[in-house]
Parts: sequence; C-alpha cells; structure tokens
Amino acid sequence: MKRTAELQTANAKLEQLSIRDGLIGLFNRRAMENKLTELHMLSQRYGNPYSLILIDIDHFKNDNDALGHVQGDEALQRVSGLIEATIRTSDSAFRYGGEEFLIALPETSHDSIRLAAERLRQNFETEAIPHPDSSTASVITISLGLAVVTPAQLSSYPSWEEVVEEANRALCRAKQGGRNSAAGANQRD
Repeated sequence: MKRTAELQTANAKLEQLSIRDGLIGLFNRRAMENKLTELHMLSQRYGNPYSLILIDIDHFKNDNDALGHVQGDEALQRVSGLIEATIRTSDSAFRYGGEEFLIALPETSHDSIRLAAERLRQNFETEAIPHPDSSTASVITISLGLAVVTPAQLSSYPSWEEVVEEANRALCRAKQGGRNSAAGANQRD
C-alpha cells in the first residue's frame, strides 16, 4: 500500500516535469501545443472566441549578458510569477521560449484582451523588477502581441499556429512602436 502511494507520487511528479518548465514553473511548449490544439478545436466546434497574448521582455538579453544567467533566471522566475498572479484562473500561461511567454485566454473578445494586456503591462510597471541595462526603462517592461479568434474569423485560422503567428506579428508592431506596449494584429470581426 505504501509502495503504491509512493509510485503515485512519483508518477505525479514526472507528469508535472513533462508539462512544466523546470526553471520557472509555467507550462512548457509541449503543454502549450496540447492546450492550443484543444482550444482551437473547441472554438471550431462551438464557435467560442479565444485570444492569445504573446509577451516579450523588453531588452532582456542586455541584462542576461551584463548581469549573468543566475540573475537572469531570477528575473524570469519573478516575471512568470507576476504573469500567473495577473491572469484569470481560466487562462493558461506558457513559456514560449527564452524570454517570451504566451497566454491563452478562452472566451475572450477584442475589448477583454486589450484590458487584460493593459493590466499585465501596468502590473509590470508597479512591480518594478530591476532591469538596469534596458534602454526602455530601469525596470522590466514588456511588449505584448494580441490575437483574437472570433466565430466569424475561424475560417481564416485553420489551426492555432496561424493565431500564434498573428500574435507574433502584433508583438513585432509593439516593439517597433517603442516597446512597453500592446498591439493587436487582427481587428476584423
């Protein structure tokens, strides 16, 4: 009986390791792909809207190079904690890669995604995580790319990958616009 409980605990830990980023604890890329596949299929089946926010830490590479990876890792952990503390329980946050993160927001419209993005951006300013080598600010700021899929847009997005690309194009616009901002790529309904 004790052995069974130990095996169940070990299996639960292995399951978490397979879907969570080992450094920051957010869901990893594998979990993201599974979640977005499910979210997109549900949207196609039931016509539910969903949104994605792609986040990049502004000028993070500068800090990582200047201060070292230990402090960079600590900053990433604080960033991921702030993201998790800000999103709704129905949302999911993932480490997309390096200093990029993705948030999946089911049942979210254009207005709601803009409010969520601004709340995230403001929370980063309020938290004031030091970022001494940034040319944007002395604290960590983020740029956000927004993409919304409404029932009318589903035919434009055969898979979730196209929605992520849309969010990435918007993220590029936010960076080109001066960073520390959010941009939406798709404004069609």
